[in-house]
Amino acid sequence: MPDIAHILPKNVKPLGYDLWFKPDLENFKFEGHAVIRLDVLEYTDTITFHSADLVFNNVLLRSGLVPYVPNEIAFDKNKKTVTLKFSEKFGAALYTQLIIPKFELEISFTGEINDQLCGWYRSIYELPSGEKRYMATTQCEAIDARRVFPCWDEPAQKASFKVTVEIPENLTAISNMPAYGESTTALGWKQVNFYPTPPMSTYLFALMVGEFEWVEKRTKDNVLVRVCTTPGKKDLGKFALTQAVAVLEYYTEYFGVPYPLPKLDLVAIPDFAAGAMENWGADTFRETYLLIDPINSSIAAKERVVEVIDHEIAHQWHGDLVTMSWWDGLWLNEGFASWMELIAGSKLHPNWGPEEKFLAEDFLRALSADALASSHPIHSEIKSDDEINEGFDWIAYSKGAAVIRMIENFIGSEVFRRGLKRYMQAHAYGNTNPEDLWDALETESGKPVRYIMDPWIKQIGYPIIEVKRTTSDDGQSTLSIKQERFLYEETSFSRSEIWSIPIGISVKSGNRLSLLIDSKESKAIVPYLPGDWIKLNSGHTGFFRVYYEPSDLKMLSDAIKHWELPVSDRIVLCDDVFALTRAGYYPSYLFLDFLNSYENEDNLHVWQVIISRLNALALICAGAPFANSFSTYTRKLLRNIVKDLGWEEKPNEPHDKKILRELVLLTAGENGDETIINEARRRFADYVIYPEGSNPNLRRAVLGIAAASGNLLHHKTMREFYVESKLQEEQERILRALTSFSNPDLIMETLRFIISGKVRSQDIYVALRGASENPVGRDLTWQFVKDNWRFFTGIYEKGKLLGNVISAVCSTLSGFKDEQDVREFFKANPVPDAKRTIEQALENIRINVKWLNRDYRIIKKWFEDLDSHMSLSDYSDEGGEA
Repeated sequence: MPDIAHILPKNVKPLGYDLWFKPDLENFKFEGHAVIRLDVLEYTDTITFHSADLVFNNVLLRSGLVPYVPNEIAFDKNKKTVTLKFSEKFGAALYTQLIIPKFELEISFTGEINDQLCGWYRSIYELPSGEKRYMATTQCEAIDARRVFPCWDEPAQKASFKVTVEIPENLTAISNMPAYGESTTALGWKQVNFYPTPPMSTYLFALMVGEFEWVEKRTKDNVLVRVCTTPGKKDLGKFALTQAVAVLEYYTEYFGVPYPLPKLDLVAIPDFAAGAMENWGADTFRETYLLIDPINSSIAAKERVVEVIDHEIAHQWHGDLVTMSWWDGLWLNEGFASWMELIAGSKLHPNWGPEEKFLAEDFLRALSADALASSHPIHSEIKSDDEINEGFDWIAYSKGAAVIRMIENFIGSEVFRRGLKRYMQAHAYGNTNPEDLWDALETESGKPVRYIMDPWIKQIGYPIIEVKRTTSDDGQSTLSIKQERFLYEETSFSRSEIWSIPIGISVKSGNRLSLLIDSKESKAIVPYLPGDWIKLNSGHTGFFRVYYEPSDLKMLSDAIKHWELPVSDRIVLCDDVFALTRAGYYPSYLFLDFLNSYENEDNLHVWQVIISRLNALALICAGAPFANSFSTYTRKLLRNIVKDLGWEEKPNEPHDKKILRELVLLTAGENGDETIINEARRRFADYVIYPEGSNPNLRRAVLGIAAASGNLLHHKTMREFYVESKLQEEQERILRALTSFSNPDLIMETLRFIISGKVRSQDIYVALRGASENPVGRDLTWQFVKDNWRFFTGIYEKGKLLGNVISAVCSTLSGFKDEQDVREFFKANPVPDAKRTIEQALENIRINVKWLNRDYRIIKKWFEDLDSHMSLSDYSDEGGEA
């Protein structure tokens, strides 16, 4: 753990909290009382702990019958700490540590049930009758337990929590542990007592008070699992319940360590900043990530619910049972949970393509984020509270998962699993550092895990492998391999980093080779025939990109056309060529031509990558005279898959084809396919008359296409449907459609609508992102956010969503003056806990501008010659290294 100012003094250690709360859901206040059992480890006259937004009424320290009353209570608002100063010293004597005195710190306090989606906050919901009610719910990660009760709010300060809450008779309380008794108070309220928790970190504390109902089932180990909802929605939790029981049983078997609590609640919260939160024994979720309507929910929504449940329940072991020592090790929590989504999916839903989905999402998302000079190491030093929240990014989640997958592949899955079991058994109920994991894996594998992994978690970025074929004088076929750090933007600092890289190599004629490269340059003897394609990083378990010479890329392009490469290669090759184009290694026409290799592609995850990257290039070219040609090219690329899938689902059709159909129809329709537009309009008219009669797997496409070609009446109708909908999944679909209009005035209507009070604050930044990715709305949205900055800072004052807003509206900008505009705006309006987010947005703007400046004429010429441009076979070395 780093020795920094924001780490609390080590003279006192909490052992347990007895907490009493009484919430007032009419005035949004609460009363609280804490009795905190302490070890006083040093002879001292001060005690410092965390507190934010709490008002203390009484404070008393007691050792047995001996009271100690503080003569000063000093609050530090910046650090969110309180220091109690006493007139005499107490605790362990200076000359001995053999006996550690036990103390109890008693504090009575009051606080606010806020509207900021953090600490103890309020969430609004509707009863089936339409009456609006409020619940109180906690969100303590990362450093907001201190807004709920005074505490030592650091991951390593584990303690037991015993909770009592006094609430009206008609309400229900949910916490980490089961309730063991209720009693009626003198005022007619009820008092609910919960069993004490095992030792856990403060950020995992959970307490929800409201009207709840649930569906429940026990696992084969007799763990009670419940999915809890607001009234009228419990049946929407049945799908999640089935998945939760299945994955809880699977993880118990996989880890070889029993789930340690007697129950697990999954609670749907109507207002929730994140997707979900792994509070031990009481996970909380956005409704869209937990509830499934049998009639109105799509296959994609079911897949998302499964993934989020798998992630959060994995945390019950990774994060809750075994916790990182400090926030610089966040990836030990989030990287593992993201990786376990893949492991659980491969076991429970293998037909869903979990490996391909991981590559298309986590793997490529991490490669993109880590190609910025403003990235950070996975294990990144955290020096202040402001930096903690910024640690919850794609590096911790997705890169963390990718490097875990890489080392698992290197030492073998069964060996890795044994090492993981050893790690968890050794550190249960405790805190760890990466070295603890490496030690366990090295013991089981006998391989140099720490030597390999330290550069991957301690260095920023990742390598690009440049590969060239050579033939020696004796006729041996050799690959020359060079590694250096990959960056989208040239910088002045050295690229001297070296990684130990496990590399798999496959050749068309069937030869395969596995290497461990740990030097700047190396050679490998790889038998191949003159016409063989050569593919590095087979299976893409290694976290790096590959630069191929144009002649080798041509062979791989042909291999894609002739179905000679597996899905994993087709996914990552597309993204590698795109990324290297963005960075200037290849000219943009090469990327556009390379996409022609995919004209007969039929895999969902490959198409997700193609469409996403094509849209990104189209966005930076927005307003160019060849924009219509870009749409024509997109329609041409999609022609075969659109024709193959059509609008109607086929009997026994795989679920991925249903998701793919919606994606390609939406993309073709938004790019001007008149046949698809007309059919979407017809289906939208039917939807307006009878929404539940429409196919939920196509609603996003129908709504989005209708909006893209729609008018004010369409906009008004969608807004009305949004307000009337009781299903958040449906609201999310409509909100996305409202950002798809091609009329700037209607985009402004959408932006005004999202701050009108009719859209939950959790969803506003989602709409901002959608509008920013719309060529018509990009610049409008940035100006709108600047004009309404006081509104956004107001609703996100204490939470961590302001960084999401900044990322959503700034990263897509590509105008010559945008970087200066963004920089000056945030200089005048600083956001301390989004410092890195702002730097990354600025870097993305520079990259976009440089890309367009470098390749504008190339792209323009390519589209002018759309029907007769050069083929890959005509490429020369002019598209080589930038």
